[in-house]
Amino acid sequence: MEIAILPFSFPEYLELHPGDNERRFSEYLRFGALPEVDPSRGEEFCRAQLTGIFNTVLVDDVLARLGTGDANTLRAIARFLYSNIGNITNTDMIAKAIGIGPVTVNRYVGKLEEAFLFRRAERYDIIGKRILKTNAKFYASDLGLRNAALIGAEGTDISRPLENTVYLELLRRGYTVHVGSYRDREIDFTAMRNGRVEYYQVCLSMMPQEARERELRPLSSVGDNFPKTILTLDRLGLGTENGIEIVNVMDWLIGADDPGTF
Repeated sequence: MEIAILPFSFPEYLELHPGDNERRFSEYLRFGALPEVDPSRGEEFCRAQLTGIFNTVLVDDVLARLGTGDANTLRAIARFLYSNIGNITNTDMIAKAIGIGPVTVNRYVGKLEEAFLFRRAERYDIIGKRILKTNAKFYASDLGLRNAALIGAEGTDISRPLENTVYLELLRRGYTVHVGSYRDREIDFTAMRNGRVEYYQVCLSMMPQEARERELRPLSSVGDNFPKTILTLDRLGLGTENGIEIVNVMDWLIGADDPGTF
């Protein structure tokens, strides 16, 4: 029997590294949640440690599974996927970007998934209630490894890492998670558990009116009565709007919005 274990949840991270929640959350997004990575030892030490772990997994685990393969090509594919977490991706896109054949891409990506560096979220047709086989999104199993692999190119935008964090937390809570597709609109996550469906959007802020309308629109268009939630870093403007819950993402991760979660 295989039991999949994810890196620390945010409450587990806070238990190991107590302190100001917002500062710790920033570290959580930057250094990831592997137990041995201690943010108190400084950024340089954590980066070096994460780079070592990433290289070890890539060479000793993934290349070993491949039997034969090119480490540079494998690293390039991993960096492409890390750069595009939360974006719709397919084999042809990766093959074109890297300059290799789609068969090789499929083989390498499969082994990266087997090594648990990445997790695939397939698209789900909400109306047709079926998995869409074309295109998918990939998420990093640990954001610290992502930032180590992309060092110098990871950027400062935290919207994708935030979405990645929510995806992993939904898995941790026992949901099967897909990217929702409703007509021509996308819902970040359609989460299913025990016959129950929940819909989630993730955004940095709902304060700009255009952002509020953009995030509410896809959820409002879904006509069923399953729970719909928008997770944001905002502390103001929370509550319920047209049946859609707007919740602070750190409170949600800690379980403050749902005392029965943990």
